[in-house]
Amino acid sequence: MSKPVDHVFMIHGYGVTPEKMWFPWLHAEIERKGVAVSVPALPDPYRPNFDTWLKFMTPFASKWTPRTLLVAHSIGGVLGLRLLERRTKVRLRAAIIVSSPFASTINVKPYVRFFERPIDWWAVRERAEEFTVMHAKDDPLVPYDHVLRYEEALGAKRFLLPNGGHFTGKKFPLLKKTVLEYLE
Repeated sequence: MSKPVDHVFMIHGYGVTPEKMWFPWLHAEIERKGVAVSVPALPDPYRPNFDTWLKFMTPFASKWTPRTLLVAHSIGGVLGLRLLERRTKVRLRAAIIVSSPFASTINVKPYVRFFERPIDWWAVRERAEEFTVMHAKDDPLVPYDHVLRYEEALGAKRFLLPNGGHFTGKKFPLLKKTVLEYLE
């Protein structure tokens, strides 16, 4: 059996900072369990730039270990997968991807850059023991079938909820429950 997680690394998405949405709440809940948490503030979150974000996050990803849990939201989830694909040499304990697009749903250059070349799914799958994907059918930004594509590409455990939107609330109990299972 795998060892419990000793570090949770979270990645936010567009227009978000570590002080917004459920990030501060989940951060506090994890720290209460005595586990280290990192939530770096991506540069210029209102203007996501794939190359800038990838370069910024690479030093963090190089420190991930087999006891790291990655939790990433929206376009931050795509960035997390790209880090697993290109910048990580170890196999993480797990990755939880929340409300992330599988492909660009809008023709806006900053978003398209995250998907310019196909993801090497075999490489990504080798970089985490387990994957979980979470999505809501009523997500106004990312079609719900994207979670089905992630489920297949990653061999992921899927949570497809009837509602929850883009999961931008102050709390996210299902995510907390899922994260805490890795800490025990």
